[in-house]
Amino acid sequence: MQPFSVVDFGAGGGKNGKLVRQILQDKVELIAVEGSEKTAKMLSNEGPYEKVSCALIQDWVFQDRNTYDLAIFGDVLEHLKPKDIHKIIKQCHNKFKQIIVICPLHDIFQEEAYGNPLEVHRTYVTDNFFDRYHCIEKHIKKIKIGLL
Repeated sequence: MQPFSVVDFGAGGGKNGKLVRQILQDKVELIAVEGSEKTAKMLSNEGPYEKVSCALIQDWVFQDRNTYDLAIFGDVLEHLKPKDIHKIIKQCHNKFKQIIVICPLHDIFQEEAYGNPLEVHRTYVTDNFFDRYHCIEKHIKKIKIGLL
């Protein structure tokens, strides 16, 4: 089923938004939620998004009252505490028809990066971290660090 509304959480440089735009072109409303004010401004000026919200994920999902077709969490949930991740995913089940989560499945230590304190990794996500949500599909790709 083709999504007509997509929210890209922790949009960063807009990689996932650009992929969605390339595939679905103008047939989708594309929204970015980005916690870094500097990055949100860049996305507003240069990104493929119709709308950019400068907000923390844990605030946005509870404040926004709309429903959407697809949520993309691309390399962002590991920056939150486990309790917050589960609250967000539970709320997203009420807001989104489909949810895609992309995250590292190993203990990647990361402190603040690019002058952005939101880049700190706060959760070690394991391959069964999301099992309580009865995923329809689960794809795990294991790679050795340093061989990218």
